[in-house]
Amino acid sequence: MDQESLSRSETPVIEAVSASKTYTRLRREAGLRRALIALIRQEWVTVEALSDINFRVYQGQIIGLVGPNGSGKSSLIKMLAGVIPATTGIVRVLGHIPSRRKREFLRRIGLVLGQRSQLLQELPACEALNLHRAVYDIPEDAFKASVDEYSELLGVADLLQIELRQLSLGERMKIELVAVLSHGPEVLLLDEPTIGLDNTSITAMMKMLRDLASRDLLTAIISSHSIEALTEVCDWYLNLVKGELHKSYCLPL
Repeated sequence: MDQESLSRSETPVIEAVSASKTYTRLRREAGLRRALIALIRQEWVTVEALSDINFRVYQGQIIGLVGPNGSGKSSLIKMLAGVIPATTGIVRVLGHIPSRRKREFLRRIGLVLGQRSQLLQELPACEALNLHRAVYDIPEDAFKASVDEYSELLGVADLLQIELRQLSLGERMKIELVAVLSHGPEVLLLDEPTIGLDNTSITAMMKMLRDLASRDLLTAIISSHSIEALTEVCDWYLNLVKGELHKSYCLPL
């Protein structure tokens, strides 16, 4: 039995069934007159960020989430992490409903949002990482071993004494990844993690993630507007266009 057949006999680690997400926003048109009218008569519009999303991901798989800007990639990543709830449908990750934000669930996932840092930028990287260790109550020896391993693999070992705000965007992204990997997540959700990285750094990051999937059966979803950045690491791909899943490449490309 091949790996694909074997994995499909197991319970999915990540599952979305007819999942949708809608937002309600206040409509404001340009112009002073229309702005004054809007103060009296507010008009709300419904925006559908995700529509009828269906897929399953199994242990040890790395999935690419691709599509143009505004296609719903970030909304889907946030929904899987429990940052936002699904409006309709079912979303399960590691057997949990993510939006319930249970502590047990949060300890088992890692989330990197390329457009928003989760570490304090005013601190040196090593202190920001130590704060992350305290939040997750990671034993010091295990934490040091993880930080040493991942910072070396990502080429940021020499940057840990520098304030995060003084680092480049790509360097900060690498340290964000070191942080989330330090508590040993079973599921990794990465939203545009290659922002600010050159081709060499992207290759190193993807090789590390592929090795973790093979060694530790890490399961990951990685979003990008460019499929080229993900070709060396992903088992298959989800293609989002305007909130709809247009195509699922279920075999490696």
